[in-house]
Amino acid sequence: DSVASLQIGVVQGTPGSTVSVPVVATSLSGVTSFQFGVYFDSTVLRYQNIRLGTALMGQVVIPFLTGNRVDVAYVDFSGSGGLTVCSDTLYWIDFTYSAQGGLSPIVWDYTNTLVSGVGGMLLGDVRLSNGLVYGASVTTAVPTSNGDQEVCEFADAVFAISGTGISSYQWMVSTDGGSSFVNVTNGVGVQGAQSDSLILGSVLSSMNGNLYMCVVQGVGGTVSSLVQRLRVQTSTSVALSITATPAGIQCSGTQITYSALWSGSMAGIAYTWTVNGQPAGTDSVLVRSDLGDGDLVGLEVIGLGSCEVGSATMVSQVAALPQGYVVTGGGTVCPGTAGHAVVLSGSEAGVRYILQLNGVSTGDTLTGTGASLNFGLRTTAGTYTVEARNTFGCVAPMVGFAQVTALPGVVGTVTANTTIFLGQSIQLLATGGVSYRWSPSTGLSSDSIANPVATPQVTTTYSVVITNLQGCTDTLGVVITVLPVQPVFAGADTVVCINADTVRLTGTPVGGSWSGPGIVSGSQGLFVASVAGLGVHDVVYSVVTAGISTADTLRVTVLNVSIPRIINQTICAPNSYSFNGQTLTTSGSYTATLTNAVGCDSVIILNLTVNQ
Repeated sequence: DSVASLQIGVVQGTPGSTVSVPVVATSLSGVTSFQFGVYFDSTVLRYQNIRLGTALMGQVVIPFLTGNRVDVAYVDFSGSGGLTVCSDTLYWIDFTYSAQGGLSPIVWDYTNTLVSGVGGMLLGDVRLSNGLVYGASVTTAVPTSNGDQEVCEFADAVFAISGTGISSYQWMVSTDGGSSFVNVTNGVGVQGAQSDSLILGSVLSSMNGNLYMCVVQGVGGTVSSLVQRLRVQTSTSVALSITATPAGIQCSGTQITYSALWSGSMAGIAYTWTVNGQPAGTDSVLVRSDLGDGDLVGLEVIGLGSCEVGSATMVSQVAALPQGYVVTGGGTVCPGTAGHAVVLSGSEAGVRYILQLNGVSTGDTLTGTGASLNFGLRTTAGTYTVEARNTFGCVAPMVGFAQVTALPGVVGTVTANTTIFLGQSIQLLATGGVSYRWSPSTGLSSDSIANPVATPQVTTTYSVVITNLQGCTDTLGVVITVLPVQPVFAGADTVVCINADTVRLTGTPVGGSWSGPGIVSGSQGLFVASVAGLGVHDVVYSVVTAGISTADTLRVTVLNVSIPRIINQTICAPNSYSFNGQTLTTSGSYTATLTNAVGCDSVIILNLTVNQ
């Protein structure tokens, strides 16, 4: 079936002329009486009279004017079953249009418009549409709107219009049933007063019946939307509570989901969450991780389909995270050094502080004292951080870190332990560094080079500190054992004949070894002149004691034997001849072997002739 309606016309008029505003009925049936009242702007229009349409012609109709409201009353005395109108103009309201022109909404007086009839038709069964009078020269089209709005108390209401060529908007409101309108301004609960959508937040029952229209400015002049009515249904309260998940005391930063619980059922629910009175969300749940202990979470719900409302609050229980302190310390570490301390700049009493290396606990835990904490010296390379855990189990990383960096150690060598005799020298050698420092410096040619010459007077342990390119050090040592000098004597220089027998040379101390030309047995000291040959020869007598060899040189001169000397001698008898200690008186050949001045044999042959 068609819905019964009453519609006031939209009329453009010429300033200073008469304008006729129609009141059109559709689908009225069995109306036995009515009283229609409409408001107009008396600064723009002046009421003249009512002209009846065909449906009311010959009926009892009484018009009357009250201020800027025109009322028309009708009563059916015919007993014919009431007024029935399919679609027709009931009457026209004639006005004189101001010479200045302007806008005048024609608005139903909803409180003084009554309908009754056969079958109980009431005003609530009739749709009312408002009208408008504006200048004939205006070409800006009347904007379309989203019509009357019916919402539950505490819900939001939105009035919206649309049109073309509009450059500015100004919403207006009437709180006296349409008698007068004033500009709407943005503020608490009001947004978009100068836009195409007016948003009224959390409307109250006291706003029920308020009327709204929007005056727009376009290139074709000023016009307005048709008046829209706000209907506010009073809401009923439901028991509401808030639950938190996870429940109980939570650590600061934990994500907590707040949900609503209520008894019964609600339709078309709108949620309004607040935190400490400030808007926080409109979803069915509130998810927050930034609340502090004691913050007040509030919720208002409206069943838009049932006009039920509820509100609840919950005090958040949040445990603060441990206070942040700064981690300091660390540095570079050479092998074998003590390391570097890791220090926390402060602490809270009762809070546990856990040392971590590369994100993994080292097992070292200190309890806060209210002062700084020292986790001791650290030699293991890596990044050291500290995690704090309070009595609520809340965990927070401390600020910063301490970096321990391992440097390469010295890979050094030094001369092996050595034995020398007093007065001897040895060159020491250390490797693996860029600088060296020897100690003690006694007996060294230099204490700051890698290879000093050592001439110690007594057995000495030399230590060398080797420093590499990264500044790491290592200390190595070498023992130089100094033995007292043991003299070696090969004997006095000698002369040997070439034909001499094997000569045994003797040196001191015994146990040494001979070497050199003519030596046929070094251990026995046997010298053969014929092996050495003529000339001057140096033979060496060496004695090894504690691995150290000492020696002395013997000079042997090998001489040749003399050439035999022949003496031819003649004597007369009875004379005699003396030769090699003999007295000779007879002829013959005599030989004498003598030792010459250098010890070699010298042969003399005497050929003696004795004449008689």
